[in-house]
Amino acid sequence: SIYQAASVSYDALINGLSILFIGLCFYMAYGEKKKLTWKDTILLGSVLAVLFMCKYIYICLGILVFLIPKEKFGKVKDYIQTFVISLIPVFIAVGVILLNSMIPTSTSVEIETSSEILEEVQNVAYTSQLDYVLHHPLQYVKILVSTIIVHFDFYMRMLNTFGWMNYPLDMLQYLVPMLMVAIAVLDSNGIEKKIKVFDRCVMFLGFLLVLVLGMTGIYLFDGNANVIGAQVIAGYQTRYAIPGLIVLLSSITSVNVKNSIKNFSYGVCSIMSAFLFYSALRVLMMCY
Repeated sequence: SIYQAASVSYDALINGLSILFIGLCFYMAYGEKKKLTWKDTILLGSVLAVLFMCKYIYICLGILVFLIPKEKFGKVKDYIQTFVISLIPVFIAVGVILLNSMIPTSTSVEIETSSEILEEVQNVAYTSQLDYVLHHPLQYVKILVSTIIVHFDFYMRMLNTFGWMNYPLDMLQYLVPMLMVAIAVLDSNGIEKKIKVFDRCVMFLGFLLVLVLGMTGIYLFDGNANVIGAQVIAGYQTRYAIPGLIVLLSSITSVNVKNSIKNFSYGVCSIMSAFLFYSALRVLMMCY
């Protein structure tokens, strides 16, 4: 996250907005506020609209609004009216995207050209990657599973690598913070009692949508990384799944896990700050 924030990539903005959106959904679903209005939910719609304009797939995080009980809006009519109003920013964002898509870009021309070349050279019977997937939906499911199995070690190592520098961090800097995060999400400050089975299913579905749609987007539209009919998806990076990982971890909270450490959050922040300082020091020593 620090690397993304220090780069020109808008994935830093996406991660931040995703955490904000997820936090707002959890606050409205499990917080102490008993009555919600359109002013509350239009904030959700605005954040979701900006996420959509950054990368389309993250609009699927909008499924988390189903965590919010209808009772917090009063009558069913008020519930529907509130969320219709909150969708206004999303509709505007979709309109802007569609308007921009009507303007031809050099990238789209290159992708079309590369597909035509592949079709001629390899004598492929399919006109596009989408055409291949539509003709072989079950095979595409196998491709998704194969990709995760084949690249799992690569995806995990990418969580322990400092961005484009390909500088590997120490294993403790990778494992210890993840262990702390796992303990923290298992014991979620008492809200785990409010999380129902339906809520866990919604969270897990949100994770799956982020993961699968992210891989599908790369597979369908990155013609340079994935030739038509490729059996393993190339070009997917772990950072694309960070928003999905957040809701995945949130779905495994448990009433059977209790954290007895006093001031646990302060301790975690202190230890992870030490790791961050050490990482920055190592990078400076390597570069200078």
